[in-house]
Parts: sequence; C-alpha cells; structure tokens
Amino acid sequence: MRLFFTQPNSLLGIAINASTLSLVDLSFKKQQYHLLSYATVSLGEGEVVDIQIIDTERMGGRIAELVSRSHCNTKQAAIALSTNLAITRYINLPNDFGEQDIEAQIRVDAEQYIPYPLAEVSLDFEVLGVAKEDPHLNEVLLVVSRTEYIEQHTDALIFSGLKPKIVEVDDQAIQRTSQLMFSSHLDYPSTIALVDIGQSRTTVYIAHQGQFVYQLQQLFGDSQLTSAIALHYSLTSDEAEQARLSPDLLSNHHSFNNYDSLIFQPFITTLKEHLTLAFEQYATTETKINEEVGQLILCGRGSVLSQIDKQLAQELSLPVTLANPFNSMTISASIDDEQLLKDAPQLMTACCLTMRCRTVRH
Repeated sequence: MRLFFTQPNSLLGIAINASTLSLVDLSFKKQQYHLLSYATVSLGEGEVVDIQIIDTERMGGRIAELVSRSHCNTKQAAIALSTNLAITRYINLPNDFGEQDIEAQIRVDAEQYIPYPLAEVSLDFEVLGVAKEDPHLNEVLLVVSRTEYIEQHTDALIFSGLKPKIVEVDDQAIQRTSQLMFSSHLDYPSTIALVDIGQSRTTVYIAHQGQFVYQLQQLFGDSQLTSAIALHYSLTSDEAEQARLSPDLLSNHHSFNNYDSLIFQPFITTLKEHLTLAFEQYATTETKINEEVGQLILCGRGSVLSQIDKQLAQELSLPVTLANPFNSMTISASIDDEQLLKDAPQLMTACCLTMRCRTVRH
C-alpha cells in the first residue's frame, strides 16, 4: 500500500493533533495562492490518545462540522500523520533508477529501514535530487508507517464525506510550509530555528539558506503551563486550559498579580533551556554550519501564548517572530485578518496539505 494516491487538482488540508483539529482551503490562480477559508476546533480529552485517533467515526463527524462551517466545496482531502507514527529515512540510490526500481530496491533492503513486516506497513518515497556525496546517486526520502495508522486517518476522512488523496507526515508538512515562508522573506537571516511548541512535545528545526539541516524533538510542551496553572489556582483542567490562552481569566484570584513571576516566567525559562540544549546539540553535529541561529520562528499551539515571542526574544537575545504561512497569499474578504494572524502559527501543517495538489512527486 502506498501513502500517496493519484494527484488531485484541489485539496482540503486536514490536520489533527492531540488537542486541535484544523482545516485549510486554498486555491492557486495567476501564480499565487489564495486563502479561501480555514477553521479550527479544540478536541476533547480522549479523542486523540498517544497521538492516535480513538474513534474514527466520531472524528469524521468533527471534520464534517468544520467542512460545513467553512463552506468548502472541495471533496478531496490530504491529512497528516504525527511524526511519531512514521519512520523517515534518507537513502541514496543510483540516479538511473525509475520509480519501480526504487520501490523494488527498498523492498529488497527492507530490513535496514523498516522494523515491521512489510505486510503491515505502507510506504512511499520522493526523489529529492542528486546526492551530495556522489553525482551518480540520487537522495531519496523514504516514509514508512504501519497501515493501521494510515487507515485510522483515512477512515476519519471517509466518515466525514471526504475522499482521502494524500497522507503526509507532520514534520515534513511543516518543513515544506516553512520553505514557502522563507522564499517570501528576503530579510530572513541565513540560519533560522523553527520551533514547533506542541501540547507535550517541542520540535526544533534548523534551516540554513532555506534547507533544513537539523531536527530535535523534546518531551516538553505547553501542557506543563496548563498543569502549573491548574495546581496553583486549584482549577479543573478545562478551566486551566482556558486560562492558559487568556490569563486575564485569573484576575479574580488573589495571587493573579504574581502570575508572570510564579507561573509564566518559569515556563519560559524551561523552554529556553530546551532550546539552548537543541542549539548546543546542533553545534556538535556533522551538519553543523559555521553560523549561529539568527532568528526564531514559533509555530504550534504553544506559539499563541500571550507575550511568548517577546519573552523568548529577551531571554535568548534573538529576534523571535510568529509563523505565518499566509503572509504572501491573498486572503478572502470573509476572513478576519486579525484573527488569522493569531491562528496562523497553528495552521502550518494544514496549510502544507492543501498545497500538496501542486507538489510534483517523482
């Protein structure tokens, strides 16, 4: 089974993570993307557990609600797997290999790349270009996932009334979308750290001259902030989650004036320590570019925390901005520009998925 199907002319991008369901719908006209609509909704506890969809029919209903709310006409969809549900490998193969040759060779060498029986997995690959080590070889990106994970996601689309066309991997989607941002910002420094702050994981990607050269995932996310709020103010998890996004909701508590120093600043300090560790490890890798990170771009659900960009900029003495994959696009008049700016950092994956209808796969 392949992860990719026939390439469609238009796609809805559907992204699911531990806490949020997102949809993005783009069109492409006159060599420019146009954002037609988008929507997000928070997922309840137990809908996604250990990054797996628990009830595909229920999730399908959730997706159908978003589609209806967004007034989308497109019925074909792309969806992303969590990075931890897939295996990615970069391998070198002779550059005269065609698609069938590549697939055959991968299956011959399967034990080197795939820790599961071939009958239990889905795989796909993309030829990235000539390998740096040898002009007679091509670098090939191999993506493998257990078929049951693919079916969880495609079944959710089917239950929603959509037709699954492409299954992407979350980190690959974020990198593709980032390259669109890089190409539209000529003032970016040559080395950038993209920081995806999730609920329980933070991933640091480092790009040099628009190409990603390093990646590190760490077990730290903004759920630590939610837990600290719940403990300190004796709140339920739902109340603490609302206060995470809107700390002013805590104003009735006698210790609210100490929120920044007792709750938020320790969270920022811990996040800084994780980022510093990632930068230090990057400096020791073989991919090290003799140039320090010149800017941070934040994405993911944690990036929408009030003042997080300013606090990190102060802590790290670096410019810190929020990701906006729609910056170079035209925007539908029906979309609230101010709200889009707030939501954009959480829409990186869904944005890439809807762009996949224009991605040529070799």
